Amino acid sequence: MRGKSRTLAVVATLALAGAALGAQSVAGKPLPEATMLNAVDGKLLHMDANDTWWFELTGEVKSETFRLAEGTRFLLLPSAILEQLIADVNDRFVPTYRLTARVTRYQGANFLLATYFLPLSKFKSDKPEPAAARRQTAGDGLPVDPALAVPPEILEKLRTGRPVRGPLRKPVDSREGTPADVSLGRMLANRVGLIEVEEVEAWKRGSVEASDQRVYACTQPRYCFTPYALGWSVSSVQYELLPCAVLEQAQQLQRSSMETVRFNVAGLVTQFKGRQYLLLQRAAPVYNYGNFGR
Repeated sequence: MRGKSRTLAVVATLALAGAALGAQSVAGKPLPEATMLNAVDGKLLHMDANDTWWFELTGEVKSETFRLAEGTRFLLLPSAILEQLIADVNDRFVPTYRLTARVTRYQGANFLLATYFLPLSKFKSDKPEPAAARRQTAGDGLPVDPALAVPPEILEKLRTGRPVRGPLRKPVDSREGTPADVSLGRMLANRVGLIEVEEVEAWKRGSVEASDQRVYACTQPRYCFTPYALGWSVSSVQYELLPCAVLEQAQQLQRSSMETVRFNVAGLVTQFKGRQYLLLQRAAPVYNYGNFGR
């Protein structure tokens, strides 16, 4: 009997150890590129004086392939939706939101590109309704005119109601059946150019307007895509590249090459405080007479 109890104790200990190891591996592994977080609740955090904003989960998020613990934080990438979030957060009592976002992965870390948000807190300017008014409204009877479907006080509130803040749901294309990313920006396809690193201080020196602006993630080097074709500059627009797996692969290819590599890229263009950003979805090297051997 004593030997049987010892055996059960050893089995229970091994089971608990295996469960703990599995939880640790699931929680510590970065999410794959292009994973979607749909309608997750959290709060917006501003950690420093720069335009770096974080989203912290206020509850556990589970799916068939991953599990995120409460308190997990993600750095929000600059986008038009983030700009709307920043404008909205100062008007709220609590910076809590329901967020839908696309996950990117770069150098073992995850980032979020927000696609939609829903505020979960009231405006600071909203005044609570007096208790007497609530009791009077609750005690009112039906409208005198039975043909009127909506009471007059409700119609009055609808006419004087506060306009809805924040982005609306994304429209659905009836032909495809999927929402269009019209709120994020536009697509850039089949553009040939160079991927180059540009330090923040150099960018400040080259831009008069940037001297008075806070810089997003100013402690990190900036990687930019410049359209370029065999010595001919085809565009004066420069896109700052958002961290993602495609950018990391392109950088690995550049480090392994002795010559300058041009890329044919495609991706999503978004804007944040007047600056163009590009989330790469493809970056294929362009081959010519000088690099056929690679």
